[in-house]
Amino acid sequence: MDLIRRNEEIRRRTRVTDIAQRVAKLKWQWAGHIVRRTDGRWGSKELEWHPRTGKRSVGRLTDNQVDRRHQDSCGEPLDTTSSCPESSSLERPT
Repeated sequence: MDLIRRNEEIRRRTRVTDIAQRVAKLKWQWAGHIVRRTDGRWGSKELEWHPRTGKRSVGRLTDNQVDRRHQDSCGEPLDTTSSCPESSSLERPT
């Protein structure tokens, strides 16, 4: 307890701010900067994200689910010669 009081006294005398307070302030300033952007990047979209309710089903995705995910992300049906960069992570291993 004595050490905490001494540290606070040293900061008060030297007018040095606590690093934890400084980091917290900068973090909130950065978050405000990200929220005010209007260029359509994912920062503000991420803040508006709402998680799914309920539980996720257990097990692998069916072929139909993989096809739908690929079509949602790339806008085209699943094709092994697709140029979509996400296609490699969505295909089922054989």
